[in-house]
Amino acid sequence: MIAIILASGFSRRMGKNKLLLLYKGKPILKWVIEVVLDLKLDKIILVYKEEAVKKLCENLDIELIYNENAINGQSTSVVKGVKAADEFLDDYLFLMGDQPLLNVQEIRSMINAYKNSKKSIGVPLYNEVPGTPVIFSRKWRDQLLSLTGDSGGRTIIKKNKEEILFYSIKNRIMGFDIDTEEDYAELLKQKNRV
Repeated sequence: MIAIILASGFSRRMGKNKLLLLYKGKPILKWVIEVVLDLKLDKIILVYKEEAVKKLCENLDIELIYNENAINGQSTSVVKGVKAADEFLDDYLFLMGDQPLLNVQEIRSMINAYKNSKKSIGVPLYNEVPGTPVIFSRKWRDQLLSLTGDSGGRTIIKKNKEEILFYSIKNRIMGFDIDTEEDYAELLKQKNRV
């Protein structure tokens, strides 16, 4: 399995790069990176657009892919990540860079449930609401490479419900992502709950 971390967004609602905001003394993106490293997958790719994001990954076993087309939406990062992935690897785990409360054990458990199912897409449920990270089998490679706009893999998910393993996440706070100043303020309150 290969991890593809999407880290080339514009943080428009935040007004500054949210991935670089500090949580417990570390940039938000760094928390995601550490979780992915702990998963010990076959390969890790991080798609970025800012030099400051790239610097967070220096000296780590992560392949860095620059996304010069980031202005055209999240799909451009998905395409860049999939193109950089080794074709022989079976599955892609897509992660967003703005989920600092991800939990290694919970993701590992989701991966195991996915591998033990006959499904080709794995989607976590937080309080019955679909979220990320999401797993796609290599069988979706061509469809992932043909994505456009800002929807990422959601269009594939919507059209192929029968292919999905929905995995209920016990600790729903894990799915918390940062989009606004209010979200960031809420994250900072989580210190004692994670």
